[in-house]
Amino acid sequence: MRIDTITIADIKKYAKLDHFGTLKRLVFPNYFAIVAFERKEGAGEVPAGLAVACEMDEKICIDWLFVRNNFRRQGVGEALIQRIFDLALEMEKASVEFRIKKDAVPLGRINEVKEYLKLRSFEETTRRYYEFAIDFESFTDNPVISTEKKLKAKPLGILKPMEIRNALKELMGEKAAMSLYDMQEYTPVFDAKLSSVLTFEDEACGLLLIKSTGKECYPVFIYAESPQETSALMVCSGLLASLNMPQEANIRFILEDKEIQGFLKDVFPNSRIEVEIMAADMTRYLEDDEDYDDEDYDDEDDFDFEDDEEDDDEEDEDDEFNFEDD
Repeated sequence: MRIDTITIADIKKYAKLDHFGTLKRLVFPNYFAIVAFERKEGAGEVPAGLAVACEMDEKICIDWLFVRNNFRRQGVGEALIQRIFDLALEMEKASVEFRIKKDAVPLGRINEVKEYLKLRSFEETTRRYYEFAIDFESFTDNPVISTEKKLKAKPLGILKPMEIRNALKELMGEKAAMSLYDMQEYTPVFDAKLSSVLTFEDEACGLLLIKSTGKECYPVFIYAESPQETSALMVCSGLLASLNMPQEANIRFILEDKEIQGFLKDVFPNSRIEVEIMAADMTRYLEDDEDYDDEDYDDEDDFDFEDDEEDDDEEDEDDEFNFEDD
């Protein structure tokens, strides 16, 4: 088995391993993806499994793990997890977390997934993580709440380059600012045509930075002093996205900040996706490394984390991967 790191340029090549479009998150500098390759009779070396994860201050978080039907129960998933453990130890991370998304894992299989992860050093935590997938129409259905200040939310892209730099320098240094999408230690990558700035008497007082990954927009930074100001920024960027993005696109918030979670839950109650977190302590894993034995793990427990009713034969016919440059 061979495991390689892939880049944003490889998304189309491995689309059949990525049912939820997680590879698009490689546009963010703290995300990475690895693919496991196995040999297949008559086809040579083919991709057998995929893992997508992000590096944070003290941990690595696995967002997606998938193994093709005809390569399951052969240790592919275990090998991908082990490679991420190795990377975490090299980076001196304290833990590796696995995010179990309720929209990716059927409720009937949640416990099965947990048991699989427990065999691989993961333990349940009490923490919860939330994503919000919001349709653009939801922003027009939630008009900006009026405030006493005469605030104006406008596209960041209409400002002059110097004005944009000044707004970023001033507002991104505020203590109350929220770095979203696990971007705490990175300078956010953003699209000015989708991002918004809030002004009061022509002075910038709020900021929402958004990055597009195709059919989804990810807010990566927000600064506002109240829910009303946050709403104004969201409505402005929502309308900008509706003009610049495909009709079926949405804005997807991924965050742990409870204050913003509460606000989004109130404004967009039907958009929340709950994510359970299981964690593996790398410190303990390093201490136990001498006792580690591959035989301790049962390869038959190797599976992906969503329902897949296709037979192996059917998948063999359909799973044709194009490795030519697009």
